[in-house]
Amino acid sequence: MKILHCVEFYYPHIGGAEKHVQILSEYFSNLGNETHVATSKIYNRKNKILNNVKIIEFNIKGNAVRGYNGNIASYQNFLLNSNYDLIIFYAAQQWTFDLALEIIKKIKSKKIFIPCGFSRFNNFLYKIYFNSLKLKINHFDRIICFE
Repeated sequence: MKILHCVEFYYPHIGGAEKHVQILSEYFSNLGNETHVATSKIYNRKNKILNNVKIIEFNIKGNAVRGYNGNIASYQNFLLNSNYDLIIFYAAQQWTFDLALEIIKKIKSKKIFIPCGFSRFNNFLYKIYFNSLKLKINHFDRIICFE
């Protein structure tokens, strides 16, 4: 199976989301799957392959509320044309997820969303964002929430 994880940051940038995606990606790779990670470009990243996981970088920053900086079309075209069996979006309120939401109906791959909570749910600036998310959430094949 060809699997893509989409997460704002990845190794060598260390944080909770990054570590979870690294563990999942390496686990799926060890099972014999072709596993890739779409993430932000980090200039001190030395390798584009880490433990059999291919890292695909995009020079994009931001989110739907604050706005984006970078080549948005390159990422959206990648999602539409890359032919993955499964795409896993890890965390909302960041560019890898928010840009996918704009084209979610057109992505042919199976899609899983792991929200990791909604830290800005009560922020009035995000009201339109969450209303939009309510309309698009059913385009995912699975949603995995943590307790």
